[in-house]
Amino acid sequence: MGGSPETGLKILKEIIDREEYVEVIDIGEAPRDKLIVTMYFIGSMASKEKVTSIKNTINDPIIYAFEKYSEFLGEEIGALIPVELGGPNTPIVMKIASRLNLPVIDGDLAGRAVLELHQCSVLVFGGKLSRSIIVK
Repeated sequence: MGGSPETGLKILKEIIDREEYVEVIDIGEAPRDKLIVTMYFIGSMASKEKVTSIKNTINDPIIYAFEKYSEFLGEEIGALIPVELGGPNTPIVMKIASRLNLPVIDGDLAGRAVLELHQCSVLVFGGKLSRSIIVK
């Protein structure tokens, strides 16, 4: 179901503890002249020992990725939407939104845990996905 629920709860607790605010909006309220993006974690087939042995050199990778994505696109991002409800992938969108004062669209792109990117409802209904930025 999209990763560890404990990780998601930890992210939500961090938002609450920092007394940050998350505005949740309907898709109809999303800005029409700005980009809507999603950010999410992707798991690994590697063993837990291998994954935890990798040193992270970026202080807050998901915020860093967001900033680099916005810089690369050269366009203003107006809202975020979760890719899936499971584990940390909705909470991480809420974390970014709370830190950067952006609204979160009430919904998700899959309606379930995403096993592969081609199962995203944006593609299923004929939409196109843009670039991806990966940070480890």
